[in-house]
Amino acid sequence: NIKLLNQVHAIQDRLDSKQEDSRELREQLQESQVHLDSNQEDSKKLRVQLQESQVLLDSNQEENKKLREKLQDSQARLDAKQEDVAKLRGQLQDSQARLDSKQEESRKLRGQLQD
Repeated sequence: NIKLLNQVHAIQDRLDSKQEDSRELREQLQESQVHLDSNQEDSKKLRVQLQESQVLLDSNQEENKKLREKLQDSQARLDAKQEDVAKLRGQLQDSQARLDSKQEESRKLRGQLQD
């Protein structure tokens, strides 16, 4: 009888220990679930931020593309203007050379007239 009673107490002690372990595991599970829920909420917010950032990035890339096109157009116009300026400089130099020649001719003629 005493031996049986001791076995019952030993079984009861093991059962109490297992129940305590089970309670601790349930508490850990609940804490893990809270962390998981928090992490899922953070992930959801980050996904939204990522989508918003992607929209902004796409918009910026489109704007950059348009600005690059404008820059290329401006560069082409500038190149054309520089060519025009180079031609006009050439014409100016030719005109200046002709003017210098005419002035030299006029000086000679004045010199001949004075003689």
